[in-house]
Amino acid sequence: MKILQIDITNFRQYRGHHKIVMSTDHKKHITVIQGDNGRGKSNIMNAITWCLYGVELISSKENTGLKIVNEREVYSNKNRTLCEVSVTIGHDSPEYIFTRSQEFSVLGTLIKEAAPNLQGFRITKEKGTSQLGNPEFYINKVFIPAALKNFFFFDGEKLFEHFQDTQKLKTYIEDLSQIEVINRALVTANEVKKSIKNEQSKVGAGQATLVDYNDLETTIKNNEILLRDSESRKKELEELIRQKDEFLKTHSDTKVKELQKKRDELESQRTKENNRKDEAEKKLRSFLGNLIAPLYAARALSKTRDIIDDNTKKGILPPKVKDTFLKELLETGKCICGRNLEEGSECRKTLENLLNEMVASDIASEAIGGKYIINTILSRISFEEDYSDYSDEYNNAEKELKRIKVELAAASAELSSMNVKDIRDAENERRRLVDERDECIKNIGEYTSTIKKSKSRRETLKHTVDDINKKNKRAGELQLQKDYIEEVIEKMESVKHSLVEDIRFQLQSGVRKYYAEMVSKTTDDTEISILDVDGHYKLSVKSEHKNEKIGSLSAGEKQVLALAMTAAMYRICKIDAPVLIDTPMGRISGDARDNITNYLPHYLEDTQLIFLPTDTEYTSNVREKLLPYVGKEYRIKYDDEKKESEVIDYE
Repeated sequence: MKILQIDITNFRQYRGHHKIVMSTDHKKHITVIQGDNGRGKSNIMNAITWCLYGVELISSKENTGLKIVNEREVYSNKNRTLCEVSVTIGHDSPEYIFTRSQEFSVLGTLIKEAAPNLQGFRITKEKGTSQLGNPEFYINKVFIPAALKNFFFFDGEKLFEHFQDTQKLKTYIEDLSQIEVINRALVTANEVKKSIKNEQSKVGAGQATLVDYNDLETTIKNNEILLRDSESRKKELEELIRQKDEFLKTHSDTKVKELQKKRDELESQRTKENNRKDEAEKKLRSFLGNLIAPLYAARALSKTRDIIDDNTKKGILPPKVKDTFLKELLETGKCICGRNLEEGSECRKTLENLLNEMVASDIASEAIGGKYIINTILSRISFEEDYSDYSDEYNNAEKELKRIKVELAAASAELSSMNVKDIRDAENERRRLVDERDECIKNIGEYTSTIKKSKSRRETLKHTVDDINKKNKRAGELQLQKDYIEEVIEKMESVKHSLVEDIRFQLQSGVRKYYAEMVSKTTDDTEISILDVDGHYKLSVKSEHKNEKIGSLSAGEKQVLALAMTAAMYRICKIDAPVLIDTPMGRISGDARDNITNYLPHYLEDTQLIFLPTDTEYTSNVREKLLPYVGKEYRIKYDDEKKESEVIDYE
């Protein structure tokens, strides 16, 4: 789809009606509108984007504080003045016309404005011209989606800044990957997942436990991934540290060798002391762990022992007669002496009272045996000697480790301060590697601890979760649905990532090729990359020595790089739409400008190009090279007195 024509009425410095017809020739696919700075060149692009999207993409000091309407026309009219822009699009003949208009009037000395109005019309042979109900929908559907407008309307002088914004660069790559469908599907899938989780929380008692259990699974899985990555990185760092140590150990400087030898010995001692500290800590934890229950129960156990001792002194324990013997006499109703134990008799009452007062035989037996168990438990609480041994071992190891740390730091400082560059560099790099390794070790400890605690909690919940799933069929069904939707989300994320990465590498390859051609250099001395940095994309340019040099590029080189990015993007992008570039070569000169003039029409040979160059860009040499591809050529005529512009034929 191409822009066939734009009609501008009272927009900015374009007073009255102005019509600009664009080239739609497949071979002569370039339209040139040349104009000096500040004469309305950028406002032609602004008129198009205002019409289609309601925004002006290019800001300028000339427009600051002014209404979009031509103010001379408003003040001369006094009554209503219409500011209007129409864009006609189609392949070779008009298919759609979109018109945005806004009324302005004068109120005293102020300009009053009404709300803008967008209309759309479709043109067919069968029905002629018919009005569209939702113009924005059709602009996004048949022309350039609003989300992608920055791909097709560029301010050439700000192109490089555009691509240096890591968030914007990421957005561009994702948009080029055409992942809107996947993103919409992900939104829907996550809404389904949320709905399932909400239902899980309402299905019945215990559903919160299921959610907690699954969250633990996720925590374990994520931390196991982080743990593997950290352990892998730790091995890499240790190998790099070993290489630095080997370099220092074999260095010709005797002092360096001695310091490295001393450091090796200290490292060996540190390993030994760390092991001693860990072992002492393990014994201390085990020792204290075994004492927790007795310590909590000490007061109750001591009280129980006192009660048993008191009853023993009183003769209550152990009982002189077993309660079972008395129960048997009462059941038979006859004493061993031959007396009858009739109900209500004095003898029977005496036996019944004795039975009520005495302690049951089984209880008495357990009390006597329990006393010895209680004494054993309470004796374990006296732990000063064992605790002191374990604590001393731990503290001694800590003390040694602090000493070793000080000596290692001193050795490192001495190496870093030596008056030999390669030794200083090696030691400083080693120190950085050691810091990173220590951070890895710290992370490994944290991940391991989290995994251990989560697994313990999971194991505690497992039986409860099993019972819930058995008792509640719906809960099980919901869990299956949740597992399935999570798998779907994971696969969609994977597909999305693959698509974006593929586009990133295609874009990187294209930029390298086009940049090299446009600056007449090979890629041997300059390596251009699009790096993934924490989920954002960064444009990188490195010298032959692999040093970052994007900051030292000249203004012209930066604009060439941005044009190379633009060309590469359009080679990848499948949307059939025009490209408009304001000031395409403003900072580019010499061979680079000639090369761009030669190559850019070929890079974008299937694309309608609309260039808005200044007179200093559109030189006779540039014009001569572009003319074979130019179908329409205009220049902007500016009236200094009236501050008005009009577009006229170039010749």
